[in-house]
Amino acid sequence: MNFRIIIFILIIVGFAACRKDKPYPSLIDNKNCESFDIVLPPQTYFTNGRYQYKAPCFNPNNSNEFIFHYRDNEIHKFQLFKYNIQTKQKILIAESGKIYGQPKWSKKGWIAYTHTSGYVDHIYVVKENGDSLTQFTDNVANHSPAWDSSGDKLYWSYSPVLGIPYYFLSQNLNAPIPDTLSRSGDIYNGFLRHNTISSDNELLSLVHINNSDSPYLAIASLNKNSLVFSNIINTNKVISYLTISGLCWSNNGEYIYATVPSSGYSNGLYKIGVYNPSIELLMSFCDTKSYTSISASPDGKYIVGERIEREAHSNGEIVENSFIYLIDLHTLEEIKIDFE
Repeated sequence: MNFRIIIFILIIVGFAACRKDKPYPSLIDNKNCESFDIVLPPQTYFTNGRYQYKAPCFNPNNSNEFIFHYRDNEIHKFQLFKYNIQTKQKILIAESGKIYGQPKWSKKGWIAYTHTSGYVDHIYVVKENGDSLTQFTDNVANHSPAWDSSGDKLYWSYSPVLGIPYYFLSQNLNAPIPDTLSRSGDIYNGFLRHNTISSDNELLSLVHINNSDSPYLAIASLNKNSLVFSNIINTNKVISYLTISGLCWSNNGEYIYATVPSSGYSNGLYKIGVYNPSIELLMSFCDTKSYTSISASPDGKYIVGERIEREAHSNGEIVENSFIYLIDLHTLEEIKIDFE
């Protein structure tokens, strides 16, 4: 073989060997995640700071926008905001009272959230520009709203008495009454939590199957005539379902992300394969930091989440403050959103 050709091949091979794709880290550098630096007394209790930024959710049509709710605990102000990451513009959407859980944004530009007052929790809907604020439900306890992939139909969990019986309902915005998909006594017992729906119209929930004591992390297609959870997510007991505090789909529907703030195995942010038995710890949590409500951007680049930071005091008080952070899904860099 010609000597020049041999040299050329060796050079090409050398470049190929040196070229490496940027690695996808499996665990964030937790230099800012530490255990409490004091010895706590046997009796501890939790309090909240004055300003809290909670439960963000991305706009399914725009990766630069998300909603969140804000609390000023001193003057009892509760507000729902829309925020644009690029322009840094914060717009007030609603100020109807205290919000419980994570608001959800539909592809048709509607936002649903649970308004809580005493022992009565109603779901409200409002347009993304702040118009047409409407109480959507009646009776007592209505939680965990989620929009279908079209953005026309709302799904949620309901109880008339803040306990058994439980129901899982769905209703189009213009329909007069909801449809009952599950209720206490059937195979799913009506008690579904952390409901989130993919772009393929697949419902992900924590659900009790056949009156099981512990819930399953399971998936049901909403394109079928009846509710059937046919796909049980296997985490190989790496995490405890009971301790999951946040769930969301990846943008392509191949993975789910889950936050586990307290577990007998490991606390952290997990990436779990839906159709393959993979589970990856992306970020570990600790005494001073964890995440709860999360949402993935439609372009697949970021998770936006409620980060809870804790400070311990010698009298046993643990003060919690909630902030909104972006997590880069390629580098796992955490970026704090400054709303002021």
